[in-house]
Amino acid sequence: MPRSHSGSASHSLPTPAADHEEQALALQFEALLRHGRLDAAAEVIHQLLRDHPAHAHYHGRLAALQLARLDIEGARSSATQGCRYHPADPQCIAALQLADLLERPPATWNLAAVLDRHPQALHTLVLITIALQARGDVGAHAISRQLAQLHPTNTVLQEMARELDGANHWSLIPIRPRQRLGWLSCAVLGVLTYLLLDMLARSHSTLALALAILVITYCIYTWIWPTLLKRLLRT
Repeated sequence: MPRSHSGSASHSLPTPAADHEEQALALQFEALLRHGRLDAAAEVIHQLLRDHPAHAHYHGRLAALQLARLDIEGARSSATQGCRYHPADPQCIAALQLADLLERPPATWNLAAVLDRHPQALHTLVLITIALQARGDVGAHAISRQLAQLHPTNTVLQEMARELDGANHWSLIPIRPRQRLGWLSCAVLGVLTYLLLDMLARSHSTLALALAILVITYCIYTWIWPTLLKRLLRT
């Protein structure tokens, strides 16, 4: 009687439960990436790659995550690895092109051509824009404007463009040093205000009065004008 090989075959073939687990993890990764939870998304995609190391698509999604962190070399390495398994994988090819773009000034990017070839790269571009803005890179403004022009009905892109229009408005130039220094600048400004007011109280000099008025005016301007500007740009 011939021996049955059904037992060994059942171990070599993926089970429905394993397929469902993989699909659940893939969906979880996309949801985490969409909401900008990059650390949690990284854990999920690395788990998928441990289980499916030859899956080019997952290498491409890891590259997209690395691009969202502005890790150009890491993204290029992941995408190249994915292309070894599937040279035509769209996620890997898109990641390689975006990695090349990130080495050039964003104002020179032709996003219409990129998205025409790789429409799936739109969300990665949004994450790149957010990362550049968080780093204080003015290139984020150029990207957001292009994306808004290419997708005039996309409310998320339009809102992002308005936010960056406001953040990069010429009237906010005096605030930018304070924004770069963060809490340190606030502390310095507070101490300076106290010293100037103390100087004004001790001496009635015109210079001390002028300096005190200047600092107080600057404080009021930094607290009120950015919010007011956002409202004006929305009208």
